[in-house]
Amino acid sequence: MVNKDLAHEQLAAIKLSIEIGRTLQTDHPEIANSYRVGRTLSEIAEALDVQSKYKVTRMVAESSVFRALTGYNGGFNGRAYCGLIQEDERRILGREHRQKYSDISYKECLGIHKMTRQQRIESGRSGGLIAGPKNVKEKKGIHGLTPEQKREACYNATLARGQIPWSDEEKTLAYELARDKYCRREIAQGLNGYFHRGEEVRGSEATRAKIIRYRKSLENRAQSS
Repeated sequence: MVNKDLAHEQLAAIKLSIEIGRTLQTDHPEIANSYRVGRTLSEIAEALDVQSKYKVTRMVAESSVFRALTGYNGGFNGRAYCGLIQEDERRILGREHRQKYSDISYKECLGIHKMTRQQRIESGRSGGLIAGPKNVKEKKGIHGLTPEQKREACYNATLARGQIPWSDEEKTLAYELARDKYCRREIAQGLNGYFHRGEEVRGSEATRAKIIRYRKSLENRAQSS
C-alpha cells in the first residue's frame, strides 16, 4: 500500500496546481491556442518554464497547464474559475491528442504495442477467465495463480483492451480524495491532471466504482490481519 503521507503530498500538489493554473490563465492566455495547434501539456509547460518559475515538479507544472485549460469547479474548497477552452471543444481536441500519440506509440512500439499478437491474446485470456465453482474448487485458470500472478494477469488484460491500468499510487490518492468532503467533486479530474497529463482517462463513475472496490479491499485486509 502506498504511504498515506505520500497521498497527502499529492493532494497538496493538486491544490498548488489549481492556484498556478489560475495565474497562468491571466499571464499566458495563449496557452489555449498552443493546445489547439497540437502542443502537449508537457511542451507548453516547458515553453513557459513553469517548473522553474514556480519551483514545482514536472508533474505539477503539467497539471497547472491542464488546470488553465480546463478550469476548476471549486471541489477543493477554493474559488472556482472557468477554463480557457470550453469542455466540448476540449474533448474534441483531447481525442485528437490521444490519436496523435497513439500513432506515435504504435510507430515506436510503446505500451501495448510492445506486445506480440499472441501475447495480447494470452493477456486478454488470462484476465478474462471465468470464475466458475468448478474452477475455484480445482484451482484452475486464474484460481491457480498466486495473488501477484493475478495482479499481473489483470494488468496485462487491461493493457490488451487498450486501457490504462490503475497504479497503487493512483488508487490510494483517489481514496484519500474521497475521504475529504471538499475534494469529492474533483477526484476524476484531479487524477487526470496529476497522473495522465490532462487526458480524460478517468471518468467520474469508473473512479467512484474503483474507490468502492479499493475501500472494500482495505476492509478485508484489516479483518484478516
